Amino acid sequence: MADIGKIKKQIAETDDLAVAIPIYDRQGEPHLAAGGSQATISVLGSESAEYKRRKAKADRAMARGGRNVPLDEQRRMWAACGVEAWHGWEDDSGRPLECTNENVKALLTLDYILHQVEAGIRRDGDFFASASRDSSPTSAMSPV
Repeated sequence: MADIGKIKKQIAETDDLAVAIPIYDRQGEPHLAAGGSQATISVLGSESAEYKRRKAKADRAMARGGRNVPLDEQRRMWAACGVEAWHGWEDDSGRPLECTNENVKALLTLDYILHQVEAGIRRDGDFFASASRDSSPTSAMSPV
């Protein structure tokens, strides 16, 4: 029999560790930093205590705002809660861009990047996608 408490504890422990996910462009090619290394975004998992704390804080802020927050804006705010660090993102002059909440949310306005960050936060939580990958090696899913 599966011990739910033990499973939850194991998942929370691994989700507390940020994982660097490589980011790909819309054609499936790696986004490259100025030096040629691959751009990455390091994210916590969805069961991380810190991610849950940040997400709850974002939810409270949205509720206090007194307006209906569009779903795409909610998705960006929630995904930004999972971002711990990044590598390879520069401003227009080629200088490294600081990984601030404001800069993260600006980067996440690109839907294909938002999708990859959300997938990184979910980790193994997308059971239907992993089942389709297993059964179809030519799946059209975005690389993550």
